[in-house]
Parts: sequence; C-alpha cells; structure tokens
Amino acid sequence: MSPGIGAVTHPLTPRTAAGRSVVPILMALTLAGAVWRLAAFAFNVWPHGDVVLDAAIADSVATRGALLVPIVDVRYYPIDRFGWGYPPDQHPPLWPLLGAPLALLLGNGYAALKLLSLLVGVVLVPLCYLACRPLIGHGPGLLTAGLVAASYPLVDFSGNGSLWILLALFYLLFVWRAGARGLDERRGAAVVGIIMGLALLTNYPAVTLPVALVVIHVVGHGRRAFRREALVGPAISLGVMLAVAAPWLAHNAVVFGNPLWSQPLERSLAGGSRQVEYVILGDEVIKRTLPPIEGAAAAARARAVDLYGNVGFVARQLLVLTPVLLGFFLAGVGWWVLGAGCRGVEGPDAPASTTPSHGLTALVILALVHLALVVWWPTTKFRYLVPLLPLVMAIGSWFAWQLKPPAMRNLLVSITVGLCLFTNLWTFATIPSHTYYYDGGLVRDNFGGQGETEWVEETRHLRAAADALVARGRGPILGDHVLHAFTGYPLVVNSTAYPPDIVGHLARKYGIRYIVAERARAEAYRFLQPTELWADDRFVVLELGGGFGR
Repeated sequence: MSPGIGAVTHPLTPRTAAGRSVVPILMALTLAGAVWRLAAFAFNVWPHGDVVLDAAIADSVATRGALLVPIVDVRYYPIDRFGWGYPPDQHPPLWPLLGAPLALLLGNGYAALKLLSLLVGVVLVPLCYLACRPLIGHGPGLLTAGLVAASYPLVDFSGNGSLWILLALFYLLFVWRAGARGLDERRGAAVVGIIMGLALLTNYPAVTLPVALVVIHVVGHGRRAFRREALVGPAISLGVMLAVAAPWLAHNAVVFGNPLWSQPLERSLAGGSRQVEYVILGDEVIKRTLPPIEGAAAAARARAVDLYGNVGFVARQLLVLTPVLLGFFLAGVGWWVLGAGCRGVEGPDAPASTTPSHGLTALVILALVHLALVVWWPTTKFRYLVPLLPLVMAIGSWFAWQLKPPAMRNLLVSITVGLCLFTNLWTFATIPSHTYYYDGGLVRDNFGGQGETEWVEETRHLRAAADALVARGRGPILGDHVLHAFTGYPLVVNSTAYPPDIVGHLARKYGIRYIVAERARAEAYRFLQPTELWADDRFVVLELGGGFGR
C-alpha cells in the first residue's frame, strides 16, 4: 500500500468543533495574505532579472504569436543563429504562456506576470491547509497556512512576476496528491504525473519531483517496491509527466540539439563560463569557453568553498525567516528519519486516515531533495528557497504539534509565530524598496553583498537613462536587458567582456543607435565617435551617428 492511501476525508469536513471553525479562519488568513500581497504588487515597480525575459516572451506571444525572447544576446549564441529574438533558453515556456493572454489584455507583459503571480500567491494560502491537513493534521495545517500568509519572501514573490511562486504551488499539489492519495489508484497517479509535467514546464529544478516520487515509492513499499503491481502507479505518473513535457523536450532537441537544454545549466557545467573569449569568424561573433587554468585540486577546493558557502547561506536565511521553526523543522526531519513518527497523532488534530509517518514522507523527502539541489548548485540564490519555505513551515508545524503538554506546545507555537512575524517584518523594513528577489535584507546575499538594495539603486539609474532614450526617439540599443522593458526598443545585450572589435561589429550589424554603459567605461566606446546624450554619476547614454544607428 502506498504511503497515505486510504479514504481521505475532505479537508473541510467539519468532523469536530475545530473543523467547523476552519472555513472562517482560513478565509481570514487568505484575506490577510491577499492584502499583504497587494502591497507587494505595488512595491515591485520594476522587473527583476529573469522576470524581464519572461515578460518579454509574454509580450512576444501576445503581440506577434512568437515564442521568442525579442532581444539579441550573442553572449551565448553566434550572431546570426537566431537574429532578433532567440528561443527561451533559461526557463521552459509555461509561465510566459500563462501570462500572454493577460499581456494582450493589459498591454504589458510585466504587469501580466505580476497579476498572475498575485493570483497564484493568494491561492497558495488556502492550498497550504488543503494540502497539509490530510498529511499532518488540522492544527499544523492551519499554522502552516498562517505562516505562509505572513511570510515576507512568499508575499514578495506573489507580486514580482516571478515563476517561483508557481513552482511552490506545484510542490504543494505534489505532496498533497502523492502523500495523501498515493499512486495505487491509476487516475490519482495520472494526476501526479500532470502536476510533475506542468512543474517541469515551469522551471527545470522541478526535476526534484520525479526524483522525490521514486524515493517516496521506495520508502513506502520497502522490499515490495520493485514488484510489478507496485510499479504500475509510479510508471503511470512518470509516463504522464513525460507526455506533458514531450512537446517542449522535442522543441529543445530540434533547436538546441539537446532535449534538456538549459543555458544556466550549460554555464554551470562549464564552470560558470568564467574563462571565455569573444572572436569574429567571418561575419559571426562567437563566444568560446577556454579550458580552466587551475588544476583538478584547485577546482575541487573551489567546489568545496561553493558548497560551504551555499550551506551557510541557506542556514542563515532560514534562521532569520523561520526562527525557532527551523529547529522544529530539523527535529521533525530527524524524528521521521528515526521512525519515531510512526507512533501517530492522537486526538482531534489527527489526520483523517493516515499516520504522520505517511503524511510526512512526501513532505520530508521533497524538502530534502530540493535542499540537496539547492546546495549542489554552484551558487545558491535566494529565489531557490521559495518553493522550500512552505515545506519547512509544514514540517516544523507538525513537530511543534507533537510537543507535550498542550500548554507548553501552545506557548512555543505562539513564540514561534511571533518571532517569524517579527523577523519577516524586520527584513521587510530593512530593504528600502520592500522587495526581495535578490534578498540582501538582514542576511547578505551569497555574493557577499546587499543584492536587492544594490539592484534597486542600479535600476533607478537605468530607468533615468531609459527616459532619456524615449525622449530622444526610437532606435536599437546596446545595453542592459532591462532597458528593453523600459523602452520597448530593439535591444542587443551589452557586456563588459566585449573587446572593441566585437562592439564595432555589433554596432554595424544591428544598426545600433544608442549605447548605455557605465560612466567609468565610456572611453572604451570613443572609437565609435559617439555623442554623449545623457549622463549621471553611474551611467552614460551615447548616441551613434553615421552608418550605425540612422
């Protein structure tokens, strides 16, 4: 029998007085979370990093019917390979495709993705209870929903247009279906497959779901895991997942020669592309990755430093954002590993038809698999923690509910909630923009800086540069990719790694009219004989004449 299989009572069935009070409490939590998320919607004035590209794709689909990033980026592809607009190569297409109808309606891809993330973020609050109730019980499920409603990072990612909030939703759907319902019933196994397939079409880190599914199956069935009758459910789930993702995998195979192509993954496997050169071959600009200078021992030491930094970064973030609860999470994982959770939960808070060991299996295994991926990745970024936070809160809430006597438990739960609210509000207040995509609040980011604060300052200058471009008139830009979002003009991504011959080639090839560069590097473009159109203490806008931009 699969973990958690049984006649699961609907989560909102009023079996007890506590059960009868669920609906108004859940509605209040959802309403409070929605108001908080509306504030995040207002705070996220400008699109961050990858959101710029997803919004551009949504605009391209809405206005041109083309699934393309409508800019040029020769840092990764030969100059003539795709021309103006290259296929999505960082994320799969589900998020911008979902945003495209709203982009057509609103006339702005970023606004569309912000609204989409807001809707998903609000739904995430009641979904936490619905998913966690059959796994860990009524009380822990409500506590999890409340913590998710008030979690500042989850609030911010419900208003910044990022796809990571959708991945968090798919994670919860997965643990709900795979943990509470199991895979013995074929229709349920197919539903799990659909969830995994859609998650993979959202972002490639969702590979954690099929990996977790296999581990859940082995743990749940033990020695019977590889019997034919036991393998039917997982086989259906994995088959449906592949069927859902197959069109995109085939697209990648045709376009890139690799069904699992991901530009960030390729860069990471190549050592982060730290040693590269740009050369002109005929009329092509080519980027070549150079062999590493350091030996195997030095590379191993660098990898060890990365892993150490990643573990420290994750620990610091969770300690600040989930104080006390982090200890409960670790204790809950340890208790599950030791098998102590098999004792079950007594009383009205017990799940309707499953023991905590069964319910926890999906939660713990998915959390551990995702943590392993986050730590293994060369440089962990804050957004990778977004799908993990609800799982940490659920496991921590479950363990807190096992504490006896009830009076002590209630006191510790109250302290935990109060500290989580305090540190999240403190983090919110620490960042002037009240946004958190690049973190940098109470904890320095994994690059040793205050990521979000520095990004906001830089983007403020780029916004001013974009205003100067719009006032001057339309023309192709060589500059930062966020300028495309600000101006809507054709854009070629600039890089400080480009030598003069590459810059000149790009200017001629694409009829560049404007170059937006850091003020300190303005002299590097003087060979093009530009006119300085605008400048501040950070950036300069150069306008090219002659045969370039006109």
